[in-house]
Amino acid sequence: MDFYPKHKILDVNRDELKNSKNIIKYLINIPKDNKLLLLDIGGYFVHSINDLKDKFGDRFIGVIEDTENGHQKYLSIENLKAPVVSVARSPLKNNEDHLVGQAVVFSADSILREQGVLLNNKKVGIVGFGKIGNGVLSS
Repeated sequence: MDFYPKHKILDVNRDELKNSKNIIKYLINIPKDNKLLLLDIGGYFVHSINDLKDKFGDRFIGVIEDTENGHQKYLSIENLKAPVVSVARSPLKNNEDHLVGQAVVFSADSILREQGVLLNNKKVGIVGFGKIGNGVLSS
């Protein structure tokens, strides 16, 4: 099956995603026999989900949300017209968040070492103590 648009990456910013008309503009030319399923990382389609369902009907399958922040945003919306499947709280995602926290520490340590700064025996602050922050702490 060919995907549309082939080999095209859209340069879209957060502000553009706040307006349903902008999202529809990007999706409208997808062939009508293709279903639409959005992978959301941060709840960016939360204000457009009902408009997308109204515009595309049964073609619009729904949204898969990847983050806790996005999960919370979708929970705050009443009367969603399309399903949202959140993987933010799945056991596999917990492992991923922990590994991301470790990667943050590894990368920060690497950059600081290049500058001649060692993290050993240093006190650091963690702003935000969600699952990733917890992974940072455990590193």
